[in-house]
Amino acid sequence: DVHHLLGVSYSLLSLPAKALVEFDRALALNPRYLEALIHRGMILMDLGRREDAEASFPLAQQGELLTAGLPAHAAGRLANLHATVAEAYAELGALEPAIEQLTIATRLGPKFPDLRYRLARLMLEAGQTLEAREELELVVRTRPNFLDALALLGLVVAPSLPTILSQRGEIARRALGRIVPGHLRRFSPPRGLTAAAEREAVL
Repeated sequence: DVHHLLGVSYSLLSLPAKALVEFDRALALNPRYLEALIHRGMILMDLGRREDAEASFPLAQQGELLTAGLPAHAAGRLANLHATVAEAYAELGALEPAIEQLTIATRLGPKFPDLRYRLARLMLEAGQTLEAREELELVVRTRPNFLDALALLGLVVAPSLPTILSQRGEIARRALGRIVPGHLRRFSPPRGLTAAAEREAVL
């Protein structure tokens, strides 16, 4: 990222030769760096090296994977924008539109477990315990070392000791067993988690 940003800066300063050096350095570290490939092609066009530029653009196209019908990098940026809007709604106490925005964000960024975790926390605050549990199970399935998600899942599926021995008790034991000592002391569950879990009788 540093070399790419330097390249963009040199480009804005009308120093294409220096910009090209930085883009090449960025691509030496990550040959699939999409933005660096695109900017490198643009710089090569500015330098009159049309054939080299035309070789750079197809490489960029090969690196674009579609997510929700959009190029991966564009979908990722939109996901973060929706997450930012969701956070603004949540700060105002508007949970329903916040959940709606984060749901869109997870569709645009299905490989962003932090967005799915934030969605689960909002769902729990809104009393949507079953939906939150499904989101948390997806998170820990893809990121088994996501400690906050594991802690929250453990609290959701085991709100009281008797449920540890229930049909889904193994999920709770596995989730809670992965949490490092002392982590729960630092963990902050969503507001109203216990009440929501009792209302919907998760297990």
